[in-house]
Amino acid sequence: MASTYNNLKDIEASSDHLILRIKVRVVKIWSLSPAEQKYVKPTLELVVMDYVGDRIQCTIRNAQRRLFEDELSEGKIYIVCNFSTSLNDQKYKATNHACRIYFKRDTQLQMVHDPSFSENVFRFVPNDLILNHTNAQSHLIDVIGLLTGKGDIIEFTKNGKKCSYIVLELDDMQGKGKIRCTLWEDFATMLVKHIEEQPTSEYIIIVQFAKFNLFKGAMGISNTNHNSILYINADFQEVKDFRKSVVMAGVPRANQLSQIAAEPAYSMEDDLINVSIYKPISELKASIEGGVNEEYPIELNSFRGKKFLFKVSVKMEDLNSFQPCKVIVMKMTDEISLITKFLGKHDIYQQNLALEHSELLTLQTASTDTPKGTGSPSVVALVDNSNDAFSIPKRNIISGGCSKRLIDLYPDSANGSSSKCRKLEDGIPGVDKVYQD
Repeated sequence: MASTYNNLKDIEASSDHLILRIKVRVVKIWSLSPAEQKYVKPTLELVVMDYVGDRIQCTIRNAQRRLFEDELSEGKIYIVCNFSTSLNDQKYKATNHACRIYFKRDTQLQMVHDPSFSENVFRFVPNDLILNHTNAQSHLIDVIGLLTGKGDIIEFTKNGKKCSYIVLELDDMQGKGKIRCTLWEDFATMLVKHIEEQPTSEYIIIVQFAKFNLFKGAMGISNTNHNSILYINADFQEVKDFRKSVVMAGVPRANQLSQIAAEPAYSMEDDLINVSIYKPISELKASIEGGVNEEYPIELNSFRGKKFLFKVSVKMEDLNSFQPCKVIVMKMTDEISLITKFLGKHDIYQQNLALEHSELLTLQTASTDTPKGTGSPSVVALVDNSNDAFSIPKRNIISGGCSKRLIDLYPDSANGSSSKCRKLEDGIPGVDKVYQD
């Protein structure tokens, strides 16, 4: 078999000039729609594996989808040849293979039967590697673990849609820590239903194609919307071998599962004064230096001169990826008594506030890339007060549902170019000169 077909691990992005022929089993099929092309037929995505269990992601673009989608089925074995390869450098990665396969119009696909071909080969990632992983958007993984704790199903509504999830605790029996596992929607319902209808001494969970999930500084996992697979006490040899390690460790029965408490609810005062961690804006800015700054809506000018206390959330996956960093305001208050108490607790003096948070007015970047949906580089800088150097757009620029007026500065220079800049309107102090790049 190995001498007839190419191994997936040997496929490289520069293999287009070679005639490759692979024999693979389709593990998972799903559709993927580009967010910016809602009315375009989605691409067909596959994860396939060869006889040794190596995997690669395949993409069938919408123009070729009709040629192949009726012939492909999960679990079936195919011989595939005459395809193209490319680097697996897209944001969404279902495997950690360096490349991905693209079907072409003349790609040849033949279904075959081979009883000796592996049904499924897992690549389990141990808990200690998950806990020490830093990039939540790297690739999807396989996880196996004993269910040692679970919470209740939490239901909520987001953008008019009902959502639900459940939090689990999984132990891989290697003695190096337990991980948090969040199951969403049907996966949560499936687990609860299984436990209610099939009570047993232990529940061994496999999440295939799980994604990394960072929660309160600790890395865990969760299922994805499209391609995760959940197995509970499945009849796999891997599960039988894992159960032996559970028996040897003398783990308590499943009816002694620990209950994972829901997130406690705090009052506004308790949350802002006693629970949340204080960080000045300068420290937040240091964490996200180098990112592209979003535009400011002119409505924010109405906040000038007022004092607020904010509780914000900064996602680590945003910091670890090349995209704008999102700082989400969780709570805010202008109540003077709370602000005074907060300042006193953290020894913050009123006269230092303007200096400490003046970074808001001087965020700068050398990037001149224009974000989608805008007409000006997303750059903020202090600018000269003189209006002679400004070019004012004749139309409002709409982005994210807010109307924003930008003022672009193009300083004259015979020897170099300068980044386009913009300022918040109404009363921002000027500076004497603009620095050249």
